[in-house]
Amino acid sequence: MTHPGYADADLARRDSYTTEREIELRVLCSEAFHDLLESSGVALANFGDQTAIVTREHELAEYH
Repeated sequence: MTHPGYADADLARRDSYTTEREIELRVLCSEAFHDLLESSGVALANFGDQTAIVTREHELAEYH
């Protein structure tokens, strides 16, 4: 799980996880990360994307 984003002064006053947000954003938007995901067959998903959920039975069948 990541929490990417830009940290403004208001957020910095309320949240200590500001530098990390900007680092995560740079990594997630980088061409190198995109290439790594693609070459690994990995797709990013958000929590609301129900099609990205793999059932436990499917995982077990695939890896055993």
